[in-house]
Amino acid sequence: MTMGYGLSRGWTAVLVASLALNLFVAGFVVAQVAWGDKVAAPAPVAEQAATPATPATPVVRRVVVEQNKALRPSMVAVRKANEAVTAALLAEPFDPAQLDAALEHLRTVTLASQTALHGTMLDAIAAMTPEQRRELAEASRRSPADRVFLGR
Repeated sequence: MTMGYGLSRGWTAVLVASLALNLFVAGFVVAQVAWGDKVAAPAPVAEQAATPATPATPVVRRVVVEQNKALRPSMVAVRKANEAVTAALLAEPFDPAQLDAALEHLRTVTLASQTALHGTMLDAIAAMTPEQRRELAEASRRSPADRVFLGR
């Protein structure tokens, strides 16, 4: 069987796959040229999270590591609330009230988690020198992943 311009389904699939591969390669090359070595992936998050906290470790990560026992319940609550939102989205039949309740719970536990983290951070920041606070302020302008894990 032929389609459109006399191409069989097999050849059409091959041409589409070839086009997709070419676009991927072209995008990769353009990204390498535009961003240089910034495209290279950083060390895995798990590896960085397993690294012991030192005074040079970014303050947020250091606080999370040092205060893990106190902060963990709130982080677990946020994860479970996210799972409840996902379950509400996937429920059949869909119940808007269930999703609304799940989202409200997510907002509540997220605020509680942030409040706990900010409280522990405040103690660490209060002990910093003006130079360390300046570095923290500079780091706060970067992406969340960079601020928390990479210290860049």
